[in-house]
Amino acid sequence: MTEGNQMNLHQIVTKLVGPVDAIGEHGADQQRLANLKVLAELVEMLLLDIHYAARSANNHQASMKAIGKYAKEFLEENVK
Repeated sequence: MTEGNQMNLHQIVTKLVGPVDAIGEHGADQQRLANLKVLAELVEMLLLDIHYAARSANNHQASMKAIGKYAKEFLEENVK
């Protein structure tokens, strides 16, 4: 996936989910909180996908090991 595709995916998800940043208006912020919960659920599912991929980090097949290693390193660097 190229850098350009990543921005496109981000834009698509943002358009589907809606804004999540608070603006200080109760009604709008209630909707944005609901949007944030949807976004958080999606992120949780994606992280689980990456976690499952990381299980291949010690596989003897090179292609599976590469995927697992990348996933494992991603999780170590980005999930605290």
